[in-house]
Amino acid sequence: MPYTGRIDKVAQGHYRIVINLPRDPETGKYKKKRKDVHGTRQEAEKLMRDMIAELENPQKPPSEQPLGEYLLYWIDTIARPDLEKNTYESYRWRIEKHINPSLGHIPLCELEPMHIQTFYSYKAEAGRLKGEGGLSNRSVTYLHAILSEALDKAVDLELIPKNPCDKVKPPRDKKRQARDMVVLSKQELREFLAGCKGHRDYALIFTAAYTGMRQSELLGLQWEDILWQEKAIRVKKALHRLDDGTYEHRDRTKNETSTRVIKVTEEVLAVLKEHKKRQLELQLASGGKYKNELNLVFTTPEGKPEDRTNVYHRFANLAAKLGHKGMRFHDLRHTHATILLSEREMVNAVSERLGHADEATTLRIYAHVLPNKAEETAERFARLLRE
Repeated sequence: MPYTGRIDKVAQGHYRIVINLPRDPETGKYKKKRKDVHGTRQEAEKLMRDMIAELENPQKPPSEQPLGEYLLYWIDTIARPDLEKNTYESYRWRIEKHINPSLGHIPLCELEPMHIQTFYSYKAEAGRLKGEGGLSNRSVTYLHAILSEALDKAVDLELIPKNPCDKVKPPRDKKRQARDMVVLSKQELREFLAGCKGHRDYALIFTAAYTGMRQSELLGLQWEDILWQEKAIRVKKALHRLDDGTYEHRDRTKNETSTRVIKVTEEVLAVLKEHKKRQLELQLASGGKYKNELNLVFTTPEGKPEDRTNVYHRFANLAAKLGHKGMRFHDLRHTHATILLSEREMVNAVSERLGHADEATTLRIYAHVLPNKAEETAERFARLLRE
């Protein structure tokens, strides 16, 4: 029902708001809600409007569900369908091992920014599960990202009115900022690829540079996904090393539509053809010891799946020898995207090529490399009026 009210002047600069409430079902009498305001009449009128709006649209009381119980529900029921398996497992492990032991007992309605800030400080000081010492700033920031994302959803579900993480800042990852991206120019990339020739990972590096594929996607690439006639590579699986040392070759995500096809040029196909030829030579020379059971494009010399950590270290050493110390394998993906965007390639085309969830993700990562087109736009508008 609509609420009505009035404002009575009590004295100069003193007003009383009187709001008519519904009939009390027990007494049958009408009640009123009153509030005194010391200020201007305009301030009293605004407060009365706010009070009526709150009465007509009462907020749902915050949930008393323990944070730990909610986080497990969130990760298993809400977040899981949109996460890759390894990301889901990483999130859940951190919730179980780090967040819940410290904060899990606190009801959602009682969780305050101070609880979270204290938790971050503790983790940075003595939060390691094994041995002494604290977690790195990067690890604490990761915990913050998980907690903030989960509590944002709690706000959407009207379990809490606001996210307490919004008032908290995790420690800055100084080490990560200092070595965030090593991006090569077009000329530097040409020289870098030329310097990689003859290295055992040359085909892997070349393909990464020309496609922008993730390392796990490249290591999970199978020969049947090289579409020779279409001049394309189909990206549908990724290779992940499990905790027990075995490998899992699985779809990139739970969503089958995440498969994408990346167009490539003759340069890439020529490198892959030469790589396949050498792989066959290794197989013939091994006397049956070379067993590529998954038909992977990139393997160890024995035909086994490549370990991403070994690839990481081999690449870092190679990059350092070629004058790019601190460069990571993932920087080939950054370089691919940066060159395309700086040369004015459409953001949606780059986003599709990289396999980002949407263009917003691409813009968030690479906005700083987009050309400033303000002057060009102004000139174009003036040119249109001159025509």
